[in-house]
Amino acid sequence: MFTYNITYTMSKNKKSAPYKRIAVFGHSNIGDVCYDLAVVEPLAKAFPSAEIFFLTSSVSAALARGYRGLSGVITFDRHGKDKGLPGRLRFMRALRRERFDLAVVLSATHMHRFLGIPHAWRLTKRWRFDRTGAPVHVVDAYLALLRAHGTPVQKPVFDFGSDPADASFAEGFLRDYRIRRDDNIIGILPLSNWSLKCWHIAHWNALISELIRAHNAKVIVFGKSGADAYTGQAIQGVHPQAASAIDACTLKQSMALIAKCRLFVSADTSLLHIASCMGVPCIGLFGATDAAHYYPYFSRGGTLRSSAGLACMPCGGTRHFAVCKAKDGLAPCMEGISVSLVLDKIKSLINS
Repeated sequence: MFTYNITYTMSKNKKSAPYKRIAVFGHSNIGDVCYDLAVVEPLAKAFPSAEIFFLTSSVSAALARGYRGLSGVITFDRHGKDKGLPGRLRFMRALRRERFDLAVVLSATHMHRFLGIPHAWRLTKRWRFDRTGAPVHVVDAYLALLRAHGTPVQKPVFDFGSDPADASFAEGFLRDYRIRRDDNIIGILPLSNWSLKCWHIAHWNALISELIRAHNAKVIVFGKSGADAYTGQAIQGVHPQAASAIDACTLKQSMALIAKCRLFVSADTSLLHIASCMGVPCIGLFGATDAAHYYPYFSRGGTLRSSAGLACMPCGGTRHFAVCKAKDGLAPCMEGISVSLVLDKIKSLINS
C-alpha cells in the first residue's frame, strides 16, 4: 500500500472499462482543488469497486481529506521533502509502485506519463470552451471530459465531509461573539493570497457598517495573514464590530463557520468557491482575475466584475501580467467596484 505522503480516510469499451485504481491529478491551490473534486462523485458512481486517490499539494490536502468517495489523498510537497529532482524522483518511484490503471489529469502536470499508468484522461484547452467558442466554467469542462470518456454525469455534487470537532468549534465561536443561529450572519473575506485580487479595507469596512445598520447583520470576517503590505494593513483595520476569525481557525473550521452564514462576500479566492460549493449564496468581486472560467459555480448571479475597463484586465488574459505596482499592493482595477454596487447585490439576494 502506498505510504509516501498519503493519508487515508476512449475506446468503444470506455464506459465499462474495469478501472480499479484511479489517480486524479489535481492542482496545488485550494480554490482550484475545490473544483477539481467535482470529478470524484461521478467516478465513484461509474466505477463503484475502484479506489480513487487525489494528488495535490501539502497546502491543499486538508480540503480533500475526508471528501466522500476518495480512498486517499496523496501530497506532493514540492517545497519540502519532494523538492528538486531527487525528491521528485523518489516521489514518482513510490507512486509508480501503486500501479494505477487510470489517470484523470486536471492540472498541467506530465508526471503521469512516467508512472506506467496505461490509461489517461487529460483536460486540454478544447474542454474550456463550448462549441461556439465561448468560455465555460472549469467544472463544466471537467464534466465534459468525463462524459467524453463514457462516464455519465448530469450535474456536479460536492461533499467535503464533516468533523464533529469542526462543528463544535463553529458553535463555540458563535457563542464567544454572542451570535445566535437565527441571526442574519454574513461572512466577509477581505484577504487573498494575491493582493491584486483584494478590495481596499476601507471599502470592506463601509460595507460592514451598512450591513450592520440596514440589515442588522452579524458579520464574521475570515482570512489568513500573509507577508504582503495589504494584509497587515487590512488585519489591523478590520471593522471593530465584526467578529474576527482571521488566523483563528483551520480551513475545515472556517468551512464549518461558513456553513452558518446566510451569505458570503469575498474577492476571488479559495473560500469564495468553497462556500459556493457548500450551497451558501455568494457574491464574488472580480477585477484582476477572469470570472469566465472561475466564477463561484453555484452563485453565478453573484459575480461582480470591475467596471474600470483597464486594458490590462484581467491579468491572466494579457501579456502584461500584474503590471500595476501600487504602494499598498492593491490593483487599481478593483476600484471599479463600488460599495453601493455590492450593497445592491446583497439586498437583492437577501430579499430573494
